[in-house]
Amino acid sequence: MLATHSPELVPIGIFFDVASAAKFTLVRLDKLTGRQIAELTQGACSDPAVRLCVINVSSEVAICRVQVEFCRDRSQMELEIGRAAERAWREGRSNGQLH
Repeated sequence: MLATHSPELVPIGIFFDVASAAKFTLVRLDKLTGRQIAELTQGACSDPAVRLCVINVSSEVAICRVQVEFCRDRSQMELEIGRAAERAWREGRSNGQLH
């Protein structure tokens, strides 16, 4: 499981190294909440995370190496930008900078 350290982060890319891509198939990616992680770790961690479920399709025991790329939730970023612009506009009006 990989901790994302923020509920606003969302997985946007999954990259297998060449050896892993040849031996494993991604079955599912689950986004887990902090509460789910706390339950799974018996309270040791409560950061949101992802769980990758993969199948070894080779006839050998193998190690799966995967990199998951995260990005902030775009809709949340848009809201934050809108709020910041509105706040700056209000401050400018109250200071007499905007007419």
